[in-house]
Amino acid sequence: MNWTDKENDAVMGDMPLKDIARALNRTVDAVRQQRFVLRRTQYVSESPYPKYTEPLKVETDKILILPDVELPLHDASFINKCIDLALSWKVDNLLCAGDLFHLDALTGWEASWNKVVRNYMDERTKDKLNDIFLKIKDEKVREEAFVAIDDLKPKTNGSFAEEISISKKVITELNVFKNRYHIMGNHEGRLLRLIESSMEADNLKDMFKMDGWNMSEYYFAEVLCKEKYKIAHPKPFGKTAATEMASKYLCHYIMGHSHDWSVRKDRSGTFWAIQMGHCADEKKFAYESQRDRTYWAHSHGAVIIRDGYPFLLGEETPWSLMKRM
Repeated sequence: MNWTDKENDAVMGDMPLKDIARALNRTVDAVRQQRFVLRRTQYVSESPYPKYTEPLKVETDKILILPDVELPLHDASFINKCIDLALSWKVDNLLCAGDLFHLDALTGWEASWNKVVRNYMDERTKDKLNDIFLKIKDEKVREEAFVAIDDLKPKTNGSFAEEISISKKVITELNVFKNRYHIMGNHEGRLLRLIESSMEADNLKDMFKMDGWNMSEYYFAEVLCKEKYKIAHPKPFGKTAATEMASKYLCHYIMGHSHDWSVRKDRSGTFWAIQMGHCADEKKFAYESQRDRTYWAHSHGAVIIRDGYPFLLGEETPWSLMKRM
């Protein structure tokens, strides 16, 4: 039985032999023999470098997607609303769509003026006191104790070590989700630019103690939730980026990176094209808050894909009403 050029390409592909055999309706022995024959006609040896053809793939009926969390400059209030809604819907999958870490100490932006914090207490001490105050039985005394420290703010030193420490704490708190996924963003890329060398995704996982997370070296992931969704942190971030990508890849396209918040269909009217905003607190970004800029205001946002439908969450989401859905 003759082999077509297309079949020969499949035989020499990266898939396991048994998968190739199943796809071609051939036996494993036949595929192995054909691969041996084809290799005899290869005059130039194969490159030993890996091909990047295996992005993160998640098959589920429900998933929460958090874009641009930018730990430790995150907006806990907005993120907690998203998580509360997701858990009420029994969502047990979380995908952080790039820029989970801000890595401010590694920024390429120019140095900024710092705000002076005069009334402060280190975060760890404040947490310990809160735990102690909760044990006070007298309600009036307990309230007075909380008021006494409410105006005290944690003082930061802006070091890389501090960023890692605070980020690791939040990473642990995200363990409320059974399955946790992470794709890369341009802020994670700051680490690569600093060391001017390549790294593996698991190196970042080790640094931030992301035990149990599914890490990817890609800046996108594929989510199959009745239909195919591509969740990405792409290079382009213009107003039409999501629509152009949806039409290019012929699937629903949900992106972070732009911090823009919009939902529409692609040019064909077939695929969702969503720019889902961000989960950071940009008031903590000196380079965003200390100077006026001409571009559009950024918006908080996240997405829950549930039974194939993308729910775009935002600052005006009716959370209580949504929880009853």
